[in-house]
Amino acid sequence: MITTDTRPLFRTKVAEVIDLAKAKLPDSATRLDAAMKIVLSGDLEILDDGHSARVYSQSNGIKSYELCNGSCTCQGFDHAPGNLCKHRLSWMLHTGPPGANAVMPSTT
Repeated sequence: MITTDTRPLFRTKVAEVIDLAKAKLPDSATRLDAAMKIVLSGDLEILDDGHSARVYSQSNGIKSYELCNGSCTCQGFDHAPGNLCKHRLSWMLHTGPPGANAVMPSTT
């Protein structure tokens, strides 16, 4: 769980991961910044199956996008390099690479 004491460390770690990702994916820098905002604001919800997620829109308070099996329902998914839209990047930031600890601590 993120507490007042751990929040600064969490934010620092997220920023470090984003900086590393920008070095590897320079064409996705803007989407990585947006993904960081999504994660830091808590606008990503892992669904009960643990393999899919709902990401809430940053510009429309009632809209959300579904992520499942590496796909996203947003319009940007097909246009982003490697299909790495900001919603998919936020999922990756939240869960971490396969076999690694997630950046986002558990909230349960």
